[in-house]
Amino acid sequence: MKLLEGELSAGIGEYKMGKDVLLKAMGLGSCVGVVLYDQSTRMAGIAHVLLPGASSDGKTKHAETAITTMLEDMVSNGARRRHICAKFAGGAQIFKHMSLDILKIGDRNIKSVEETLAKEKIKILATDVGGDMGRNVLFNTIDGSLIVKYSNGELLWM
Repeated sequence: MKLLEGELSAGIGEYKMGKDVLLKAMGLGSCVGVVLYDQSTRMAGIAHVLLPGASSDGKTKHAETAITTMLEDMVSNGARRRHICAKFAGGAQIFKHMSLDILKIGDRNIKSVEETLAKEKIKILATDVGGDMGRNVLFNTIDGSLIVKYSNGELLWM
């Protein structure tokens, strides 16, 4: 049995990557926690996506920039691009009174993540998105499991 060698937590607009570690993105409301994973090398990355689209300044708070930057970094550190797949969770509509589409950042984040993964030809294995509850996500790089902990304490294992 292999043991995790530590944990890395991606803050808002950041990504973290590693092998044999627990990757975390905490406090996801409208944000999306995106995991890219190469099971053959156990190299994985997690991005805490704040906004949809691409960043003009290269910062990883936007979905497209975060995913493409993390993907490039993973490949340059030994991940095999053709084996990389994705799991993601988040994109809640925390404030129900906001009805204007422009304010529905969670929905826009989800769509941007999906479009970027499709453009990069990365297979999506599992998602848990939308709704009105915040989440924390934890990814085990040894077995590829993603645990979603909802703000009400419930757990989902993907």
